Amino acid sequence: MGGVMVEAVAPEEVQRYGIVDCGGDEPRAGEARPMRGRSFDCGHIGGGLQANAVLAREAGYVEDLGEPAETTA
Repeated sequence: MGGVMVEAVAPEEVQRYGIVDCGGDEPRAGEARPMRGRSFDCGHIGGGLQANAVLAREAGYVEDLGEPAETTA
């Protein structure tokens, strides 16, 4: 799958490195995925869900779920 394992990722680094598992208060390990200039607002429920869906699909963890719905602020 070509991901790089990242250990003890702090919550503020989740968005920067594109960890599939967004959010949380405790440091944890996760798989880094290339963001290619994209960003997701993982501090917002919709943004976290969108990030999980997009990155999980790209990593091959799930079947194609279709395009993510637009989120409203």
